[in-house]
Amino acid sequence: MRPAHRWRRRLAGWWLRWKRWEFWPPWALYPPIVAWILWLTLRHGGLSVFTSVNTKLWSAGVIGGSKIRILAALSSCDERVARSWLLAPDPDLDRRTERLLEATARLGLDWPVVLKPDSGARGRGVGIVHDGAEARAHLAAEPGPLVLQEYVPGREYGVFYTRMPGEARGRIFSITDKRPAEVVGDGRRCLEELIYDDPRAVALARVYCEGLAGRLAEVPAAGERVRLGELGTHCRGAIFLDGNHLRTPALEDAVDRLASAVEGFHFGRFDLRAPSEQAFRRGRFKVVELNGLVSEAAHVYDPSFSLLAAYRVFFRQWSLAARIGARQRRRGHRGAGFGQVLRAALDHRRRRSSGR
Repeated sequence: MRPAHRWRRRLAGWWLRWKRWEFWPPWALYPPIVAWILWLTLRHGGLSVFTSVNTKLWSAGVIGGSKIRILAALSSCDERVARSWLLAPDPDLDRRTERLLEATARLGLDWPVVLKPDSGARGRGVGIVHDGAEARAHLAAEPGPLVLQEYVPGREYGVFYTRMPGEARGRIFSITDKRPAEVVGDGRRCLEELIYDDPRAVALARVYCEGLAGRLAEVPAAGERVRLGELGTHCRGAIFLDGNHLRTPALEDAVDRLASAVEGFHFGRFDLRAPSEQAFRRGRFKVVELNGLVSEAAHVYDPSFSLLAAYRVFFRQWSLAARIGARQRRRGHRGAGFGQVLRAALDHRRRRSSGR
């Protein structure tokens, strides 16, 4: 690929990232949402209106709650949850790799498997590894606590669920259809050129090229479709689409039963994988992650959504959280105050910096 063409396309990608709000960094997108949350906090008399929302999982998503602990809350629904194991830090890389291989065999997992930080967000440190050598390299790069998880093939969806305290049944607030980005070969251009010449992929060309570093010189055949990533994370290149048309009574029943199995859970997003869209509609899926209070109704990242429409959804989401928290407090759940949240956040920071 000619350097001059690469630089022109990089400039086009930079412009697209600012033109399309879905690519904005958090510091550009979130200030109005933060202001709305602060107003709701003041209106309802303190931070506990939000930490009362999910009584047993109040820290989930607020200060980097443990993924494995949150998944353990779904232990009564094992058949619907991807098999997972917590891999503790160990300065001896050989010993840690051996423990990972032993856990893989004990759980009955086949390659590939997923490795992700026990506390993390936005896809940081998440990898799909295909053999022991890749696993060892990932462990070397991520010394902190890691979740070893079954890789569930198929389609990925984000289902945001809410339930008012005292009500027997909740509802699905949002469905996000997560699609991997692809380019189509023409038999002439290499994979790097296809990425930079694609009208959307160019916005995240650096992300895609880093993930496919060993394949950039390949020339896909005409009509060959090449996936640019496997993770269902928007900032790692996945395409998020509005999936609310996929809602069915069977899906709503399955998600409601799942959410009801988590004590004190009223508000958050399940990240699910299903063999197909039809299976998902029928309520056949596996949970790969459950996110609490600060998870997003991510269907708004659909390219067809305007920024104003997205803010409306975000404001409605946080207003609903405040209503749930206020009702929880009236029912006697006091939630964590600012001091407790600050102490928990500092403790979480210390544990991350020490690799525990």
